[in-house]
Amino acid sequence: RQRQMCIRDSYSPAFRAYYKTIQPVLARRHRAILTVSDYARDALIRFGVAKDAHVITNGCDHVHRTVVNPAASATLGLQRGRYVLAQASTQKHKNVRMLLEAFHSQRLSGLTLALFGAADISTFTAELSPNVRLLGRLSDEMLFGLMTDAAALACPSRTEGFGLPAA
Repeated sequence: RQRQMCIRDSYSPAFRAYYKTIQPVLARRHRAILTVSDYARDALIRFGVAKDAHVITNGCDHVHRTVVNPAASATLGLQRGRYVLAQASTQKHKNVRMLLEAFHSQRLSGLTLALFGAADISTFTAELSPNVRLLGRLSDEMLFGLMTDAAALACPSRTEGFGLPAA
């Protein structure tokens, strides 16, 4: 129930109505429905959008060709092993607010929360603590370098259907 409320808060009523209307129409017009996860397939079937769907997982071939930037942390002024890396997102079901609140705690004052992605600081209504950094968009090389040096990768999302949560 909480997950449904969170998703409802993430998308406008017009967006939800459009998807609720268009998805079943599109599903009836095609021979096969493809999706990227078992979760998404099960949801399509459970909500009556499709009678069946086939899972075709996302590709990650480019990852094997990406060279890690070993200076990523230093370039961005982050201390190796002293930051938690997470994707910045304003959608409520991504639950970034929980991280922002956690990093107000004195217990986490020795760590930096490093948020990457397109979200702008003005999109967060909570006052940011001094140990929160918004890094903006990053290249794969920089992101992989940051992942290598981070104390942890935080994925606080309450639900993912299409996303690639950490395994």
